[in-house]
Amino acid sequence: MKNETKFISILSDYGFKLTFADESDTTFLRKALQALIQNDYPIKRVKFLSNEFIGLTEDSRGGLYDLICEDEKGNTFIVEMQLGFYKNYIQRAKFYAFQRFNTLVTRGRYKFDDLTPIYCIGLLAKGIYPKSEQYYHFGTLKNQKGEDLDTQIVHIIVEIDKFDKTESEIYTDLDKLIYIMKNQEIINKIGELPKFLSED
Repeated sequence: MKNETKFISILSDYGFKLTFADESDTTFLRKALQALIQNDYPIKRVKFLSNEFIGLTEDSRGGLYDLICEDEKGNTFIVEMQLGFYKNYIQRAKFYAFQRFNTLVTRGRYKFDDLTPIYCIGLLAKGIYPKSEQYYHFGTLKNQKGEDLDTQIVHIIVEIDKFDKTESEIYTDLDKLIYIMKNQEIINKIGELPKFLSED
């Protein structure tokens, strides 16, 4: 028999939960989040939050996050995995981000002081922006000159199918993450795993 190993794709529901939502060891999640938000400060701790939310009124819609967590500074990370094409994904992402925003605003008198950032991260197997060549999108509210108006809610979208770098072209943690997410399922042997997986 051939000594072959088949690896479970991180893009699968089981693979995503096993790597991103492992409460016993959050190392992968913390490093992945840091790479996705492109921030140099290390995320030291994450606390998993309830991934189910109910509507604010009797008739309003609730939902279920794939993953929602909070770091030691109070930053919120909503991570969504989307395997199929979903042209209205950004509307869903805004809905999820605003649901979380509503929980941060102090009840009673509307107080918007000290609101912590919300990062709404979409890992999309299929692209949704055919007019853009970029595979990584980082969006905040800007004016017509491209100047920041508000950075409290950040949308990060990764179009995995657009990523076409080879292992020799990969240097950043973000590219390492996307490379393994895109290619893990087609790797059949230990020797085919990228060398960067042996890094810390």
